[in-house]
Amino acid sequence: MILKIFLEKKKLFTMSGEKLQRYQFKKIRKLLKRARSHSPYYSDLLKDVSIDGIDSVEKLQTVPILTKELLRENIDRIGVSGDGAIGVSTSGSSGEPVRILKSKRSVIRTLITGHPFFVSRYTGLRINKTALVLIWGDNSVETLFSNPLEKYLKTEKVLINVMDPIEDVVSELLKEKPDMIITYPSMLRNIASEFEARGIRPDFLKLIVLSAELATPSYIGKYEDFFSCLILSAYISTETGMMAIDKPDHSNMYIVGDNAFLEVLKDGKPVWEEEGDIVVTELNNFAMPMIRYSGLCDKGILTRDNKGRRALKVITGRQIQDLISAGGKHISAFYATEIIEGIPGIKKFRIVQRDVNSIFVELISEKKQGFLPGEETYELIRSEFEKVLGNSCKLEIKLCDLIKTEHADGTFDVVRRDF
Repeated sequence: MILKIFLEKKKLFTMSGEKLQRYQFKKIRKLLKRARSHSPYYSDLLKDVSIDGIDSVEKLQTVPILTKELLRENIDRIGVSGDGAIGVSTSGSSGEPVRILKSKRSVIRTLITGHPFFVSRYTGLRINKTALVLIWGDNSVETLFSNPLEKYLKTEKVLINVMDPIEDVVSELLKEKPDMIITYPSMLRNIASEFEARGIRPDFLKLIVLSAELATPSYIGKYEDFFSCLILSAYISTETGMMAIDKPDHSNMYIVGDNAFLEVLKDGKPVWEEEGDIVVTELNNFAMPMIRYSGLCDKGILTRDNKGRRALKVITGRQIQDLISAGGKHISAFYATEIIEGIPGIKKFRIVQRDVNSIFVELISEKKQGFLPGEETYELIRSEFEKVLGNSCKLEIKLCDLIKTEHADGTFDVVRRDF
């Protein structure tokens, strides 16, 4: 299986847009047929759909969109047992944590995308050691699939937890001197600040790959100058795997065509060269088919590259800010999202740090008890925030039916500071 995947990915580099579309729709039809045969949800949804005739974006519109709300409501009916399925949790960067199934083939394809052959082919850089500065929670996708990294990437790995003190993170990077770092934009900002505080400009990095949050062109330019290396933003999520990655010239994003098929819709209709809602079909996750999934709530523009292939410009995405302690230390926002995500029954949340000693949490929760001071869930949340913000940290939790949006695209900042 690994050799077959490797050869498929190699062909994608030279494939024309027309051939790539035929290849992708062949995979889409296979996915649809398997979903209809094995998933109770899709068995009902696709019973009247003529799958064999789906060979274009227009015909794909006959398949209904899967929203995050529909995913939540039908999670047990969408999933399919077998296929090496493992349950994983999202990072919470969208404010709507969910636990899904991932099939082994899906994860392997994403991992192999980072193989030195493809990194070299894509960037011209040779990578021997990779530092993964990510979330290493018990149920995170990073943890569950970190062990195969050396096997599939053929690179030495260094695992660093974003929840560790930033001083320890930077000390580990200085000790290991990796060629490449994979992390989040908010964490890279903290890493750069710590290097600056030490009066150090690291000279060992060749490549930094960012994921999970929006990285603007000005952000990338700033930190490419600081680290003196190439920085690429990867469009990746737990639900849909690796979808796209910046081209080295930052002109647009290369869509990983064997992993995902992307649509951009405006008022429910496909558009080109115009901003719209990103809808994703993950092509390899047979364990939990994510077909025409709109739950990422991102917006982008579809264009074509010089081979006529689809390329993406991500315009807006998930926003997240660090917490700051009374001593001025930056704490990864993912520490906060992990606290809330670990509570059963949480459907949506927002965390606001009002000042260095005050945390306000809005929750939409299936259970309504346990969130008052002195009650078990409240005290658990408070104790976790106290670990990083100190014993003077005050916590307010508000249960609600709706979390108000903050931006024109209908999204909100999942972790925000008001000072």
